[in-house]
Amino acid sequence: MSEKKYPDHKEGKMQASEPAAAYDMTFTPAQRAIIDTFSYIKSDEEVCELKNAISDYFAQKAQREIDKLWDEGVINPSVLQAWQKEHMRTPYR
Repeated sequence: MSEKKYPDHKEGKMQASEPAAAYDMTFTPAQRAIIDTFSYIKSDEEVCELKNAISDYFAQKAQREIDKLWDEGVINPSVLQAWQKEHMRTPYR
C-alpha cells in the first residue's frame, strides 16, 4: 500500500475553509469525535486501521446484543432452525 501523506491538522481543529459554527451545528458529538480523530491520520494504512477499529467496535456491540437475546431466551436453537427455512427475499413482480 502506498504511503499517501495527509496534511497536518492541529489537534481538534477543522479545516480553515469550514466555519466552526457549521461544524458544531451539523454534526453530533460522536460524529465530531470521529472527524477530529481523522486529523491524526497520516497514511492510507492508518485509515484502514481506524476503519477496522470502528468495525470491530460495532461487531462486538452486535455480539453482546445477540448474546443478551440468547441469554433471555429470545433466540434459541429452535429459532435458529426456523431462520434457516425462512424466505426473506424481496418479491419481484
